[in-house]
Formats: sequence, C-alpha cells, structure tokens
Amino acid sequence: MAVSIQNYLKKLRSLPRLKLRIWFICINTFILVAITILLQYTSTITSDEAGFLKWYTLIRNHLFGLDEKPLGDSVVFLDVSKDLSLQEDDSYGGIAPLHGAQNVITDRHKLAALFSILNEHPQDYRFVLCDVLFDQPSDDDTLLQPQIEQLKRVVVSAVIDEHDSLITPVFHVPFGVVNYYLQNGSSFSRMLLNYKDTIKTLPAYMLEQTTNYKVGRKGFYTTLNGRPAFNSIIPQFYYRPSDMRRTVGQGQPNCYYLGEILNDADCFEHYLKNKYIVIGNFTTDRHNTYLGSFPGSLILLNVFLTLQKQSVIITAWWLLFLWISYCILNYFIMIHPRGAQQLITKKVQKPLLQQWLLHYVNYILFLIIINMLCLAWFNHFLSIFYIATYLTTVDTIIEKWDDISHFRVIKLLLKTKKQ
Repeated sequence: MAVSIQNYLKKLRSLPRLKLRIWFICINTFILVAITILLQYTSTITSDEAGFLKWYTLIRNHLFGLDEKPLGDSVVFLDVSKDLSLQEDDSYGGIAPLHGAQNVITDRHKLAALFSILNEHPQDYRFVLCDVLFDQPSDDDTLLQPQIEQLKRVVVSAVIDEHDSLITPVFHVPFGVVNYYLQNGSSFSRMLLNYKDTIKTLPAYMLEQTTNYKVGRKGFYTTLNGRPAFNSIIPQFYYRPSDMRRTVGQGQPNCYYLGEILNDADCFEHYLKNKYIVIGNFTTDRHNTYLGSFPGSLILLNVFLTLQKQSVIITAWWLLFLWISYCILNYFIMIHPRGAQQLITKKVQKPLLQQWLLHYVNYILFLIIINMLCLAWFNHFLSIFYIATYLTTVDTIIEKWDDISHFRVIKLLLKTKKQ
C-alpha cells in the first residue's frame, strides 16, 4: 500500500503544470459552491428534479422505512368542504347586473362554535392552522369575530393577488401568506419564508409562534435565529393524504368534517385536546406536488414541519461537504480527466455530441449520490442538472484542450511566424 501511494505521488508530481491544475481545482470548486447556493434562490424546480425528489422520498420511506411523523398522532385535520354557506356578493358595490349574486364561503357559524369550544380550554390545545381566507365580511361575523380574535394560538391565511396586493383577513387575527411558486405553471414547487422582506408566509409565522426560532431579513438574505438561511424551501412531505385516516385509535392523524365533530358534545376531549388543529378544505382545494395531489392545508403543515428541521439554514458543515465533494469531481477533471468515466464505462472514441452526453450522464450519477447525502444529512436539495451541465462543459473543454497536445498547434504557428 505504501509503495502504491509513493508511486502515485511520484506520478502526480510529474504532471505538467501541476500547480496550475491545483489552482483550477480550488477556483472551480469555489465556483461550483457559489452556483449551488445561487440555485437555491431559484423559484422553481425542474420536472427532472421533481422526479428525483419523488423517487428519493419513495425509496427513503418504503425501502428503508424512514417514514418520519414528527407530530405523531398529536394533529387532527378538520375538513370544511361540506360546511359551506351562501353570502351575498357585494364586492362590486351592488352593480345592477350582479345584484343578488352570492359567494360560497365556509360556514362561519360553525367556525364560531368550534373556536368557542377552544376558548373554553385555552391551554389545552397546541395550535390552530386555519387555512381559510376571511377576505369578505359575513352576516355571521358578529358570532365569529369575538371567538377567533380571542384564540391564543392561531394563524389564518392571507394571499397576494395578481396585482401584488396583500389580501388580509377582515378580523384582527394573526395571518401568513399562503402563496407559493409553481413548477410548469401548475404544480407546487417552493414556498418562500418572507415576501417583500417583511411579510411572512403562514408556515414561517407558525414556526415563530410554536418554537424559539425567529425568521428575519438582513440585507439581501434571510436569517433563521440570526443565522444565514435560504428564503425558499422545498418541503418534505411527512404527512400525506394516506395518513389522514378516518378511523380512531390507529396511532395516525385523523381527518373529520367540521360539522361531524360539533355533533359530539364532548368533542374537545375526543378530537381536539393537546392537538395541532389544521382547518381547511381537504376535498377540493388540492394542488399537484412531486408526490402527487395534496390538499393545500396539508402542504402548509409539511412546510412548517420541514422548517422545524432548520432545513433552510446555510451551515458550515454543508458548505464543507460541498467543497469536498466538488474537489473530488474537479480532481477527476484536472488530474485524471478520464478517471470518472472509467469508473462507469470503458473509454471509447465518440463523436463530440455523444461524448458530451456520456460525460453528462456520468456526472449526473455522481451528483445523484452527492444529492442523496445532502438530503439525508442536511435536508438540502441540489439542482444537479444545472451543475452537471456546467461540469460537463468544463470537462469537454479541457479534454479537447488536451487533444491539441498542450498548445502544440499554437507553438507551431508562433514558430512559423518568427521564420
């Protein structure tokens, strides 16, 4: 072993322009780390990356049995999709053609009854995530307003409309924005922590109210407890629609209709005590994700739980892991340009395009391993396809540069010019 190492070091020292190669490894590693960080600020993920996340999650949950449920059975879902009422639409000031038009809204009388029960036990429930947009007044607000404003631990939904205006609840109650980025214009991709530096999203507000974490803004970057963090997050889906069971006593979260539990005179003890209470439309308010169709309220809960893992913090250990990983990749590019390819396939002469694709696939395989370790250890996702494109391009340029035997053609031209 010692002889092999000595032979290798001797061979390494004999490489032409060794110092230049080492400098390239350091500089290109720095560039790759910077690109990785900048890609975390992109608004969406690609379809290929969504596929990677899907299969990583499925393998992690089903093959390795790492299907974590952070809240255990201390969460209950209340579906308001069947608890609706009609409200006269006066948003256009009673214009004649719209006179008598009505909107379908959540039954505020039933919500008032629910919140009244919670207010009778202010210390015995954990938190209320109410994914209902109270953007218009209702005839039943005289019942709902005192009850919802009296709640000790609650957050409701707000939205930023197409005109970039913030639509807030008509009640004086804590709220958070529920807007998110779309993948391909239709699927949930990422959720921000802050909008316009000061407006928090619902999961970020809920994080601050249930933990000691503080989401802030310092200059151009977001902070979590004063530490630099990314301002967007791709959630891990700890709870999925299959976890919203209707049977009691299964050790899993349960989903009930709001009117259903209000029919139980002792509903607080049976359903709500010591629970995170998630209220929303779990039937029709659904959104596509990389794991399939999810209710919007369930997505918000999963974003909150992912934030609890401090997944957005930029840690020194994560940066060190990236540095070491990219140094290894750059080593194969500069010290042994064809070493990475020989690990997977025999070297064959290929046209430029085929050769580029071969390199690209090989780097994808390396980066998949790095990405899986990043997700497992740091809960950070890398945009591997952009990084693979950059690495492949650099590798191809260097390989073609070597094909002209270290500037031999240029030297020949210079010599001819002197003559």
